[in-house]
Amino acid sequence: MFGFYGYDCNGMDCNEGCGPVFGQMMTNISERKNEYEVEVMIPGSAKENISIIFEDTFLKVTVAGAKADNAETPEETEYLWKEFSKGDIERSIYIGEHIKRNGIRAEYANGILTIHVPKEDAQNIPVQ
Repeated sequence: MFGFYGYDCNGMDCNEGCGPVFGQMMTNISERKNEYEVEVMIPGSAKENISIIFEDTFLKVTVAGAKADNAETPEETEYLWKEFSKGDIERSIYIGEHIKRNGIRAEYANGILTIHVPKEDAQNIPVQ
């Protein structure tokens, strides 16, 4: 059902624990009887800077308003290790078509954005 975009898995199944590429948000996705739950790690962001859009079977999470990556780094600074970006970030997750669009809800607490995506009720298709 779900697909990951922005991952570099070197040919591995993404469930084998490969990590996100530079600047991506770490994400957990779980399934329950009536919904999917998407948890996105976004520490240090104000909830006013988080945008969630469901469009064309994709759930898109954007964090805006972060300091630009080229903001005032002293010229003599040389990074020895750099794992995060200071610019705007975005993550798209393929959800599919069989969800209740109007029932999607989200909360943000302690640096974790939790998105609840309710499933559509199963439909019996009559055989003729």
